[in-house]
Amino acid sequence: MATPWYNVYDAKVSSPLGKPVVTVSPGPCCTGSTPSGADFGSDSLQTNPAPGNNGSSGSVTATSGIQEAVNYLAGLTTPGGVIFLLPGVFTLSTSVNTYNGTRTVAYSGIIFRGSGKDVSIVKQPSTSTSSAFNVGVNTQPQGSNPITSHIEFEHMTIDVSAVTVGGSTTIAFTNVKHCVVRNCKLLGNNLNFTIYFAGPTWNGGSSTMASPYFDLYNSILDCELVDLYSNDGLSFCYQQYGVIRNIWENGSRLALYGWVFVGLGGVWTS
Repeated sequence: MATPWYNVYDAKVSSPLGKPVVTVSPGPCCTGSTPSGADFGSDSLQTNPAPGNNGSSGSVTATSGIQEAVNYLAGLTTPGGVIFLLPGVFTLSTSVNTYNGTRTVAYSGIIFRGSGKDVSIVKQPSTSTSSAFNVGVNTQPQGSNPITSHIEFEHMTIDVSAVTVGGSTTIAFTNVKHCVVRNCKLLGNNLNFTIYFAGPTWNGGSSTMASPYFDLYNSILDCELVDLYSNDGLSFCYQQYGVIRNIWENGSRLALYGWVFVGLGGVWTS
């Protein structure tokens, strides 16, 4: 059997085994502003534009640029690829979602790759209770295995510390497998977990299902969490074969809920 492309990791601006790479700018992408060579930017207003051919103009936050990059990769004949975030601050007005508009179709095989701490994704204070990133659908049949797989976040800062309404987290995962958060700084708020691996949910309701219907093979590696919430910073629920390694938990606690079978290593709290 051929090696799946998602098992091959390359930290440079390239994609495993030839999967496509699209770039996203925190500013306008194709109007002559820097960087003019980006495929998507905060002026992205077209529906699934071809990379490098997005000439629309407007003043919107970066949410649309990142989301359109997601939609573009998800709509390919062979879906998936790398979204490379160019240095700068991306300001989100709403969530970036790895599913369709009705949350009935899950997207898989997408890597969100920053260029280090020079990439910051900041969610604006608003009435929105949604997270900066939502991964996974909650409409799959009860008693089925996770259907969203191989979504990765790496080399970036995600900041929801200014959100003052609702339960926004940096990344919320549900019904997922083989998802990874790697080498990221995550800044939470005082209303919810800093990052949330929710485990399986079925048609919008929480599940306490036993194995084999855990979320599977998910990991958070080499990350710093800055928690303002008085309860849990990293919430890792209903997971099997997960890995938590080299985590600095600053301000709150690591929480393992439900049925959890996970490998732990190098977790520090302060």
